[in-house]
Amino acid sequence: MTKHLLLSILFISQLFNCVKKDTSNPDFTLKIYENFIQQLSDNENIIVVPLKDFEKTIDSTKIIIALRHDVDRDIKTAKKMAKIEHAYGIQSSYYILHTADYYLRYYKNKEKRSRRMLKFLRSIQNKYGHEIGWHNDLITLQVVYNMNSKEYLHQELNWLRSKGINIVGSASHGSHFCDQYGYKNNYFFEECSKLDIQYPNLNYVVNQSDTIRFIKGNFSEFQLEYEAYYLNNNKYFSDASYFDSKRWSLLNFDFEKLNASDRIIILTHPIHW
Repeated sequence: MTKHLLLSILFISQLFNCVKKDTSNPDFTLKIYENFIQQLSDNENIIVVPLKDFEKTIDSTKIIIALRHDVDRDIKTAKKMAKIEHAYGIQSSYYILHTADYYLRYYKNKEKRSRRMLKFLRSIQNKYGHEIGWHNDLITLQVVYNMNSKEYLHQELNWLRSKGINIVGSASHGSHFCDQYGYKNNYFFEECSKLDIQYPNLNYVVNQSDTIRFIKGNFSEFQLEYEAYYLNNNKYFSDASYFDSKRWSLLNFDFEKLNASDRIIILTHPIHW
């Protein structure tokens, strides 16, 4: 990794680190999360799989659920959630954010990827048996920080895999830059061509009168198998969603309304828990 890339990422991580954990919502506690995981584990009609196995798992007599965690800035709580799931025999998926402060460290006037972060990832993957995925902030790197997103992704996936982190899936990250410029980070991948009215800039953005055409790649050249938002499901729940001005929580999940053959993805963000 070049010094220019490292300094750019360090600047990004400092921005992310400015946002504090929201502990004001009583619906978001690890005890509530554990109760939910126990209900999943005890229900014989439910099969829980990591997202890498979601489309491969077919059983019309069962409810198929995949648990997705966008780690964002809170890797410590992610590990706690991974431990809870493991205790109940549940496997899920954790998407590591490469622009978060835990990914890069500045030490003795040198920038380096965090060894501590690797310990967390290895624990989540190897000790607790979960999937580690890539939380994609690649368009942001190009548009905002003038970085070659394709070179960067090759570099970081090669490094993570060389350290034993087995990444086969990506999940697009949302930030205020996406709202500002009207793009989704999954537009980096050629396979992700589904436009969103709110984010109409599929191929380029205009920044200070300059047209920035997105550098793009495809799944196969990075040995990736899927983008999380493009997996086939008929029910999707997220703690980033709001209903009646209140954030959706697992307490709103109604097991009585589930049907055999349902294919469900549940997204949680450790930063809220």
